[in-house]
Amino acid sequence: MGLRRWQGECVQAALRKFQTGQKHFFCLASPGSGKTLMAAEVTARMLDANQIDLVIAFSPSLVVAEGIRSTFESRLSRRMDGLLGAVGRSLTYHSMSHLPDNFWSIIRNHRTLVIFDEIHHCAGNELANTNSWGATILLQIQDQAAYTLALSGTPWRSDRLPVSLAKYHDDSNQVAYDYCYGMGQAVEDQVCRAPHIVLVDNLHITCGNPTASKQYSGIDALLEDKALSYQALLNDPKFVGYVLEQGHKKLQELKQVNKEAAGLVVASSIAHATYIHHWLATNVSSKIAIVDHSQPNAKRIIEQFRKGEGEWIVSVGMISEGTDIPRLQVCCHLSRIRTEMYFRQVLGRVIRRTSAPNQSAWLFAANTANLATFSKALRTEIPRATLQTVHTDEMLAEDKEYDLQIPHSRKRITSNNPVDSIDANYIMKLCSATKAGDSDDRELVLSENFTKQLINCFQSPLYRSA
Repeated sequence: MGLRRWQGECVQAALRKFQTGQKHFFCLASPGSGKTLMAAEVTARMLDANQIDLVIAFSPSLVVAEGIRSTFESRLSRRMDGLLGAVGRSLTYHSMSHLPDNFWSIIRNHRTLVIFDEIHHCAGNELANTNSWGATILLQIQDQAAYTLALSGTPWRSDRLPVSLAKYHDDSNQVAYDYCYGMGQAVEDQVCRAPHIVLVDNLHITCGNPTASKQYSGIDALLEDKALSYQALLNDPKFVGYVLEQGHKKLQELKQVNKEAAGLVVASSIAHATYIHHWLATNVSSKIAIVDHSQPNAKRIIEQFRKGEGEWIVSVGMISEGTDIPRLQVCCHLSRIRTEMYFRQVLGRVIRRTSAPNQSAWLFAANTANLATFSKALRTEIPRATLQTVHTDEMLAEDKEYDLQIPHSRKRITSNNPVDSIDANYIMKLCSATKAGDSDDRELVLSENFTKQLINCFQSPLYRSA
């Protein structure tokens, strides 16, 4: 497979830096632009030049790690399974804490290239401001590895801690990357699809109890007044149903031209995902997949969906970052997480371009102030004030597992067919009841007056909207 222009440029830039005796390279590249293939090419050329003996890759999830292994094995024509005779291994960040001492001795005693996919999951440039993965990089890799290649499409952290292995500009505290290929460039080059962001609002909202209620002119006004939590909005059947309905209508339009097009729903929890699956299975006459971290066959479900089985996949923390399913073109963002980094990573799931006709990408979300701001700022590669002097032991919301368990007495959807016996209303009540701060007697009533605001951030003469 030939390299794209940006991939070839980045490969050359990395090789030049390594040849001058510098050992760390940081690449910022838009989600969906092909960072893994670029990293595999760097590895192949360094192996051919006898600059390295081994390669080790770390990434955020098992699904992504498996994708990296497959891509590297294809390019290198050598195994990446870590067994005798292999050229290296693909691992998750989570596995770092379970690796034995003799593993780290391999990095110390051999010329090893260590690759970090989505390096922003690793925090810290000194032990005082690290998370556990960043501490491992500091202690076991940064000074021991022959070379490191750090990759990210969103090289900042919502807790404002420094990203491991990153250098920062003194004046702006922004990442001083070695190579940058932003989303705007990727759209212009027709490497990525131009995203359409649809922000859903409701112009007549009532919230309160039988004795006192208040009306709001929009979702942001409701949230600004702290009348109810954002999660309560995501739990509202009318809101969820409207967003899913709009997403499905758009998907059907796309499928008239590209039959392989598919949709993703990013849910807040297992209970939330189960309700969404029930809605889709009840209202959409097609196969719906559901995947979360608790399923032992999660990788198989994702792989089957990637190959073209089903129109929609509902995910809890499994397809938000790094997972490559190019036929995804529509996403309903119904996660409670509303950070800019997570927003861009979710958007990245639907912008990977293919050779199929009708290359447009659509994301549906609530019209909140921060999501609107993030949408309009997509042309900015790195937000302002991405780094502060903050010392904290708290994990990012993106790094936490958020799960509302359904009692065993309640049947959970495990198939791809509608389940008549499931109590959908009970599930949504379960979601709401677990959110602190929401009073049991407060009721959210949305009118039929929904609105949609379309934000097109990238306009190119090469791009033609669907």
